[in-house]
Amino acid sequence: EEEGRLLEEQSFRLPELAEQLHALRLRYRLLQEYMQLARQAVQERESEAAARQAFEQAEAKYAAEEARWLEGQAGLIAQHLHDGEACPVCGSLDHPRKAAISGDFPSREQLERLRGERNAAEKAFLEAKATLAATGRQLEEKASQLAAEGIDLDRIETVCKETESRGIAMKEEEDRLKQEYAKLMPLKRSLEEWSRKQD
Repeated sequence: EEEGRLLEEQSFRLPELAEQLHALRLRYRLLQEYMQLARQAVQERESEAAARQAFEQAEAKYAAEEARWLEGQAGLIAQHLHDGEACPVCGSLDHPRKAAISGDFPSREQLERLRGERNAAEKAFLEAKATLAATGRQLEEKASQLAAEGIDLDRIETVCKETESRGIAMKEEEDRLKQEYAKLMPLKRSLEEWSRKQD
């Protein structure tokens, strides 16, 4: 009879423990997701900074070469200017300070290639920036979920380890109860049969 009462107690404890274990697993998963997003955000910040630097360098190189190209074009036009003839750019008939061709300057093709490189670097930077922003939004969402559970983000790694330890202990307790329950089930059946025979 004592074993039957023990069986009843165990059978009521098992679903409650399973529910607690499920809640703990969900909490642990949330903690893991937050920490993974935090690590991902660090990597994405580094990628975004590198992409920004590459874009700024490509932009500066393109701007410098474009200025050289424009100076070269001005020098080429100036070679064909004659006093008394209208300038094709400004219309002036006097040309007191003509632009001179200063060394070599990039070709239109070289300038277009640099523009393409600058555009590609800008696209990569904007994509890295957007990826980081999306991860930031996900991180904020997870942080608010954790705050709703009363979890201090400054202690997240400690809380995660504690949650893992509690989960392991609860799982061991659940397994032990299941084993005991499995052992007691035949006894319950025997008791029920015996009780029916007594009636």
